Amino acid sequence: MRKTNSLLAVTFSAASILGVSSNAFANPQFYAGLQAGYQGSSLEGTYKYRSDDYSYKYQVDGYAIDGIAGGLFAGVKFEIGENAFIGLEANVGTGNAENSQKWRDTDLDGGEYKFEAKTSYGIAALAGLKITPSTSLYGRLGYQRTKYEHSLRVFTPDDGPYSFSESDTYGGFRVGIGMETALTEHLAVRVDWSQTHYSSKSIRLTEQDVVDFEPVETLFQVGVSYNF
Repeated sequence: MRKTNSLLAVTFSAASILGVSSNAFANPQFYAGLQAGYQGSSLEGTYKYRSDDYSYKYQVDGYAIDGIAGGLFAGVKFEIGENAFIGLEANVGTGNAENSQKWRDTDLDGGEYKFEAKTSYGIAALAGLKITPSTSLYGRLGYQRTKYEHSLRVFTPDDGPYSFSESDTYGGFRVGIGMETALTEHLAVRVDWSQTHYSSKSIRLTEQDVVDFEPVETLFQVGVSYNF
């Protein structure tokens, strides 16, 4: 709620700086739509091992997941002149981006680690400019929360099989740009690119193994909206 209020404050503060009259907020334009496209997340982090005898750590870089993502969005726009607008937009979605890494030390010793993206939701402030009577460019600044799931399976001849699964919700700031074109009075299509830098979380795989992950997510989606 605090982050939502902050985005609202930014939206209305920007309107004040631009000298937007109160009449602009008297005629809000509400809309809702659906979107789908590509989702990719790169994972940067640190793997740490600690036991009674020794400990070590190393960087985890170059690991990535990708897949298809889609969802719903809804928002409100306020015209701040003949060719510009500001607004507030919420979204909710899900995807199937995942990746797994398998390893085998011997014929009986190995395992698999899997990382998956799940549900996501967020809110953003928008600012746009018309480049033609029917087409606008816009930018976004928001806050997004996405659930990621970690799972680990290990096979050892001494200890037997071991499995682990945990879901964590990461939060981070989202920036992006997009273009929207009106098809009719009520229908519009848009293309939207954004990137979210999520905060780091620690995942305890075993008693001795801990991984700190910090995902960076990129979304490219195409959407259709209905203006009420």
